[in-house]
Amino acid sequence: MEARDWISLAALYVAIYYTVARIAMKRLRTIDHDYFAKLGAKSDVGMSNSIAIGKMLFDSELPKQSYPAGVSRMIVAARYMLFFSPVVLIGAVALANIVG
Repeated sequence: MEARDWISLAALYVAIYYTVARIAMKRLRTIDHDYFAKLGAKSDVGMSNSIAIGKMLFDSELPKQSYPAGVSRMIVAARYMLFFSPVVLIGAVALANIVG
């Protein structure tokens, strides 16, 4: 694989992470409207939603016990993906430097 392929895979990882986080936030809007409003998120695309995703992922009280299992798993998955993203990105750059 060439360097651009490794960087493309890292970009794909980030895109998947962000999509999972956005879907989790969208589902959170339907099950916990008060918490969604507290985050300051909106139903459209914008910087406020990115900030809201960060707040959601770093809130240690989430997921709540009352949340459906699917939403809880999405929040946890997005957290793990965010946690491992530096490793993935640094690894992709390192592999690109080795290969390229």
